Amino acid sequence: MVPTTRCGFLILIVALVEVNGECPDGFIKHNTSCYDIPHVKADWSQATVVCNELNGHLLELDDAAEESFVHGFLSLHWKAYNPPEFWIAGNDILVEGTWEWASGKPVTYSNWDDGEPNNGGNDDNNEHCMEMSQRDQWKWHDQECEEDRYFVCEVPVTDAIGGFAPIG
Repeated sequence: MVPTTRCGFLILIVALVEVNGECPDGFIKHNTSCYDIPHVKADWSQATVVCNELNGHLLELDDAAEESFVHGFLSLHWKAYNPPEFWIAGNDILVEGTWEWASGKPVTYSNWDDGEPNNGGNDDNNEHCMEMSQRDQWKWHDQECEEDRYFVCEVPVTDAIGGFAPIG
């Protein structure tokens, strides 16, 4: 028979792992994801690599509720980023006008600004990556992928034993 003190201690450790193990340090939890803005600028491809190195991906907005949370998160932190322009995972790199997330999933929810996506840019018809910015009330724009921007990473919440839940 296991002493009750030992059993209680084990339950306490499991509870602490579950509470503290959900998001990596510095990330903020919402539902099944954790979010962070690395304080570095990168082009869209480099931003994708950085988020992958953090065991996640560039932000993929699945619905209005998630976007509302992200808007609140960005509204609290945007002043630390100049200019407050952020890459998210949307792109139409493979097929012009067919927007998908970097993971390959189709974009099924959208919040484009008026007149967007317009595929404009300095070289015309060269805007294939998605950004959101404070000046446009966080509505989406297509932008040239080679531009440097800050970016939002999304990491899945970890499970109770410290591993990561599958992405997707």
